[in-house]
Amino acid sequence: MEEEIVIQSETETLKPKNPFYKNKKIMIPSCIGLVIIITLAIVLPIVLSNKVSYYNGSSYSGSTPNIGTNIGISSKFNFQTNYGHLSYNSWCNIGSDGSWMEIDTNPNNIEDYYSATALNKIKDVNKDLGFTDALYQKMITTRAIDGRQKDESSKAKVSWTYHPDKGLEVLYEQK
Repeated sequence: MEEEIVIQSETETLKPKNPFYKNKKIMIPSCIGLVIIITLAIVLPIVLSNKVSYYNGSSYSGSTPNIGTNIGISSKFNFQTNYGHLSYNSWCNIGSDGSWMEIDTNPNNIEDYYSATALNKIKDVNKDLGFTDALYQKMITTRAIDGRQKDESSKAKVSWTYHPDKGLEVLYEQK
């Protein structure tokens, strides 16, 4: 009888301790379904966010976004969303609500100074917002006695002023 106990004991140790072992065929499909659900939960939002990524600001590729081809949720252009990366420069200020952006070619009002980078960015933003090249030419030839000038495109309004000591100051606003 002692031998039977040893054999029975060996048999018991060979049995798996996992309570789901008996239902192995049921558990495997459930695990595969769970993996599929988790994968969709991770991948689907990424795929969907890329459809409107430049308009809602969820990604930035290093260049100014082409807003003419974007579809978005909001009907108004948001400067914070589209140009927030420029606000790290001293020559760019953006309203916290995204309704306006100012580019100043001489933010510290230094005599006989201008930022070529800011001037080039004005040209780029004008193009992005649907303004003609003629507007940029008007901006860089504005005189102090001309006062504040204005223009608008189908996407935004812009006004600018120039002073020899303060540089060219351009204000873009939502339309």
